[in-house]
Amino acid sequence: MANVVSIGFYSSSHSKGGLELNMLRYARYLKEAGINVYILCVADSPIFKISQQESFNVIEVKRNKRYWDFACAKNIKQIANQCQLDWMWFRDPRDIDTLAWSKILGSKAKLLYHQGMQMASPKRSIFHRLRFSQIDQLVCLSEFLKDQVIQFTHFPKEKISVLPLALRDGPQAQNRIVTGK
Repeated sequence: MANVVSIGFYSSSHSKGGLELNMLRYARYLKEAGINVYILCVADSPIFKISQQESFNVIEVKRNKRYWDFACAKNIKQIANQCQLDWMWFRDPRDIDTLAWSKILGSKAKLLYHQGMQMASPKRSIFHRLRFSQIDQLVCLSEFLKDQVIQFTHFPKEKISVLPLALRDGPQAQNRIVTGK
């Protein structure tokens, strides 16, 4: 029997905007494709409530600080390893630091950052390099955003994929990104 991929969708947001709703859309696609999906989110957030209503595996996390939240990173590492997550998929740039530290602290989950917004400035400092070096796959919504990542970071271009929101072939495309097939 083949191993089933397990993915944790992480959101520290209290909002119900495009990043959060599109994250849930991808989670639905992957769940329908037979992948184990967990939603890690803040209790009483709109995402928490929607995920419970849709019978996802929901795990409560605290809203992390933007930088240096080692306690939250340690908790995420423990959750990822306990749930045997293969991937942690996240959309909010606010979560990069915490998830990078979770990996540095020993999380076995690979990190997939699904970038949805333009970069306002270069991200080339030693701190940005450390954070971005922990990301295993970066997904952009357009070629323009991919070009920005290449221009503003040291992130390896071979680890960048483009996945437009207008994707029509559903779970198969998301499965290709995560499994590489």
